[in-house]
Amino acid sequence: MPVSKRRRSPNAPQTNIPVPREFLTQRIAEIDDPAELHVTLAVFRLAADAGSSPPGVSEDSVVADSVLARTFHEDRKSSKLSQRIRRGLQYAVARESIIQVVLEIDGHDERWYVPSSPDNREALERILQDPGAWPTAGTNAVLAATAPSIFSLYEKNIGILTPLLTDQIETAMELYPLDWIEDAIREAVTYNKRNWRYVQRVLENWAVNGRGEGNHHATSRGSAPEPFDPSRYKQRRRSSA
Repeated sequence: MPVSKRRRSPNAPQTNIPVPREFLTQRIAEIDDPAELHVTLAVFRLAADAGSSPPGVSEDSVVADSVLARTFHEDRKSSKLSQRIRRGLQYAVARESIIQVVLEIDGHDERWYVPSSPDNREALERILQDPGAWPTAGTNAVLAATAPSIFSLYEKNIGILTPLLTDQIETAMELYPLDWIEDAIREAVTYNKRNWRYVQRVLENWAVNGRGEGNHHATSRGSAPEPFDPSRYKQRRRSSA
């Protein structure tokens, strides 16, 4: 659910933006990708403004943030910008700077992000143990699950990531919705085909032939980053042939 876009008066009090101590003392020194750093700081800022407890912000709100767009020197409507932001989010989740959660809001699922701190992790665990509402602006959002990053999901279920595999997953994130990649990894595990080549073939098959109801994993969470564009997929295939 998008964060309110109210303009602040120049004299309005500034929101206190708490940055988790773990991030400042440990993780920030490990980050070598400016995109990941900018996205992480944007999540901290937007979550502080969201008015939820624990503080969280939707993926859509992060992608639509005008401050972040200016940081990347990109137009907010640029598909390249949204890809860079979503990739940064996945790296931040993998580094455990932020926590990726799935909220059920008004009958559909949304990815949200919460700054990673001991207090916030404990709050999420309490809500998951005793499912209830996550109050957000104007609605009751139910916390359905926490979700690992695409990279963590691969390492846990398929194998160790190499630089080449990381590049291939990043390319897949530009072409396919995140929940497609998650489900393709789960399918590889189900059929004991634990390698990226199989995951890639599943994604290519879905891109060409579509996904029936039977293909959609029951535990799949999250909305598609962008509508899939088959012409873009075919163009990439031709250029790499």
